[in-house]
Amino acid sequence: MKVKNLLKVVGQALQDYQMVSDGDVLWVGISGSCKSFLALLFLFFRQRYVPIRYQLRPVHVMVPGEREENVKNWYRAFQERWGLPDLEVLPFPQEGMTFYKKAPRQAILQVLIHQVGVSGNKIVLGDCLEDITLSALAALFYHRSWRVLLPHALLNRGVSLLRPLAYFSEKKLLRYADNEKIVFFREQRAHGPGKQKLASFVSQFRSLTPQPLLQVFAAFRHPKKEYFLLDE
Repeated sequence: MKVKNLLKVVGQALQDYQMVSDGDVLWVGISGSCKSFLALLFLFFRQRYVPIRYQLRPVHVMVPGEREENVKNWYRAFQERWGLPDLEVLPFPQEGMTFYKKAPRQAILQVLIHQVGVSGNKIVLGDCLEDITLSALAALFYHRSWRVLLPHALLNRGVSLLRPLAYFSEKKLLRYADNEKIVFFREQRAHGPGKQKLASFVSQFRSLTPQPLLQVFAAFRHPKKEYFLLDE
């Protein structure tokens, strides 16, 4: 798939959820895996074709066991290839270390919120269609809650969370990375056992509808409250 076609998909998500405005500073969380890096790369490429101007600030939060030098060397190769902006490296949180070791994703997000915690700033994550829809289904089946963060969501401190890859399947992103010979610093994080079971469950519906994840996404995006079972 040509990069211009991929950028159109990114642009559609940005437009549908009004993610980016002129003058925005976008802090792009770089984990070292496929999706977060491609979120940065596509936003960087898109700057050439759109009239609005926004600033990209790639940032990596160190997790236990990583060496800062290795992370910077990995990123530098791509920076030289495409002219990407400098990568900022932040330490892993010491407070609540036991919890965050079990949930490094939450740790990274909290560090980013603390770092950019000024109202109006925006954090970009590389979540794709599977990440969003499986999270929605996990909330529904495991917590009996109809909730999911939309691709553009307001967090605490007035910081916005953006997920511009919301319309991409993980398979399509991995295929593009493979074609471009992009090697990642960290293996793609696997879904937990609960979400893996849900993914298997959803795949059984492919004979009924070719894109079950898109159907789930649409249902959570446009819920009809008048049809909910509500207590009187």
